[in-house]
Amino acid sequence: MKLLTSFFVFVLLFAVSCTSSSNKETSLNDITVPQATSKTSPAYSEAVNKKEDTPLSQFYITAGSGLSLREASNLNSKKILTIPYGGEVSLLSTPEHTSMTVDGITGNMVEVSYQGAKGFVFSGYLSTLSPPLDSETVQEYAKRLSTPERPITVSKIKNAKGDEFGLTTSIELPAKSWGEAFSIARSLFDVPKGIQVDLTNTTKSLVINKNKRDKTKTDEVTVTRNDQNLLQKITYSYVMRGYNRTVTITKEDALFSISEVEVSQ
Repeated sequence: MKLLTSFFVFVLLFAVSCTSSSNKETSLNDITVPQATSKTSPAYSEAVNKKEDTPLSQFYITAGSGLSLREASNLNSKKILTIPYGGEVSLLSTPEHTSMTVDGITGNMVEVSYQGAKGFVFSGYLSTLSPPLDSETVQEYAKRLSTPERPITVSKIKNAKGDEFGLTTSIELPAKSWGEAFSIARSLFDVPKGIQVDLTNTTKSLVINKNKRDKTKTDEVTVTRNDQNLLQKITYSYVMRGYNRTVTITKEDALFSISEVEVSQ
């Protein structure tokens, strides 16, 4: 009887041991180990490949003359240094109640780090896409921004009368805002820097014309809104005798389309 009882005790202990071991193995298998990631292109912010609900963290400077990094979250605070055009910064925090409009661009003062320096910058000149370089063609820019997951293509259509009569060049970009798209269009297609676009103005069709160049009939930007007062199109028009050029920005879903049409008579 004692021998039988000992045998049952042994079987019970063995079963408990196996169950405990099985539970430990299941717990270990449930742990997900983060995998190392790498940036596929220096032209894209790392945030581009993150999920939509993941906060963005890397941005590029689009201000042509650079952007001031300041000690506090206001434009009157002491300047630490100037971050150059195209410089990449990391977002650290977004202080509340710092909304402002500068040259028609609405943004906030945000805390960033740049090459070891920390401070605050105006977010209106931050972009998730690397801005075009001075010597970069539209095709070169598209190639630099392209990744296997998100290729950027450029289309060129010749005028039906021949090359000498004009060309239409188009590119689609995953920009995050109209301001970001216009900033890129300005650099890619030579929109005069003297024309400051006010995207906060709710006029249905706003025509902006400053510092008109000599011998031109038209040198202006038109901002168009729909009946719901949503921004629908931005158009830059340049017309002189025997030649006209338009640069148009439109949006469909998550992509902004930028097209330049040149026509010679």
